[in-house]
Amino acid sequence: MKKTFIPAALLCLALCAALLIGCTPASQPQAHTISFYAEGERVAVLETAGNETLALPEAPQKSGSVFSGWFLGEEEDARQLLSDTFASKPLTEDLSAYARYTAEETPDPDPDPDPDPDPEKHTITFRADGAVVGTVKTAGNEEITFPEAPGKDGHAFAGWYFDEGVWERRLKEDTYLHTALTEDTDVYAKYDRLPDPEPEKHTITFRADGAVVGTVKTAGNEEITFPEAPGKDGHAFAGWYFDEGVWERRLKEDTYLHTALTEDTDVYAKYDRLPDPDPEKFTVTFDTRGGSDIAPAELSSVADAGSLPVPVRAGFTFTGWFLDENCETPVPYPYTVESDVTFYAGWESEGIRFLSVRTARSQAWRARRERSRWRYRKRSATLPLRASRAAPFRARGSCPCASPQRCVLSAASRS
Repeated sequence: MKKTFIPAALLCLALCAALLIGCTPASQPQAHTISFYAEGERVAVLETAGNETLALPEAPQKSGSVFSGWFLGEEEDARQLLSDTFASKPLTEDLSAYARYTAEETPDPDPDPDPDPDPEKHTITFRADGAVVGTVKTAGNEEITFPEAPGKDGHAFAGWYFDEGVWERRLKEDTYLHTALTEDTDVYAKYDRLPDPEPEKHTITFRADGAVVGTVKTAGNEEITFPEAPGKDGHAFAGWYFDEGVWERRLKEDTYLHTALTEDTDVYAKYDRLPDPDPEKFTVTFDTRGGSDIAPAELSSVADAGSLPVPVRAGFTFTGWFLDENCETPVPYPYTVESDVTFYAGWESEGIRFLSVRTARSQAWRARRERSRWRYRKRSATLPLRASRAAPFRARGSCPCASPQRCVLSAASRS
């Protein structure tokens, strides 16, 4: 009895365990993520465990390109992710999908369903400065090979143009690449003037008292910057001159402003002597020769006659100051006083004049030749007298000079 009970109990336990296991629900599969990238940016994320159809996100648009799909890698041979890729299998790890684009094909804007197998050709005539330099025959819809443009002195060739003188519509090699030429046409060579070559420069040498103080290289047609002239004691710089010693042709900053310099040249510094700030003075004595007394003056120079005193003498007119007692050499103005000196007053009286012996003899001879009446003696005169620049008598018959023996009176001729 005991032997039969034990196996039966074990069988009952096994059946119970099997029932318990069959009644326990199965575990849920783990979900993973699929990240979607376009042009390096993540645009969407999808969570799934697989075994289902995926709702793939819409890819962003890209100008000039067409979306080709999502791919599980950026390599050319990467596998494409479709909506049913995981419809019957689980997703066991996180994945990344990348948008792939292909260039959009541009349709022919003007397709020719029935192109002319032999279109008519027309002539393009190439002209330069009025002369024909070449022609090209073409129907268009091709690149054009241009003839070589002739050279032009001082100019550079700038292209072929339809509008001579206006130069806006240029003919290029591909102008008729997609266009038919339907008539003959002319084009013209355009030339641009080249800048003038740099002119040759020459040297201006600046000299002061025999020494070179600077040089300037220039071709002219510009203002010139001068070197600084050296100082010179007691003098003031007065400019640069081409003609040393003459000092007439001065070089100025704008001398070559509109003129070319064609050769090397020298210029020289001119200096003007400054006035002596404290010049030495000398005594000037005034011999009025019968006029009012004038005290001596200490002078270094006399600028003009107006800077000297004027004496007064009854019956006479003052004619100026002279350097000699015979009143033949007037004081030259401006006059530099270099030593003690005497100035002599000149006088003139109406109807009377004072002549030197030589002058009187000459006039007497001329008067005799003209049959005029003259009287000539050393100390007196009885005939009317002619006026002259010589010193007048102080009174009738008296001589104002220091040496009256040298003086005579000349009588006026009678007509």
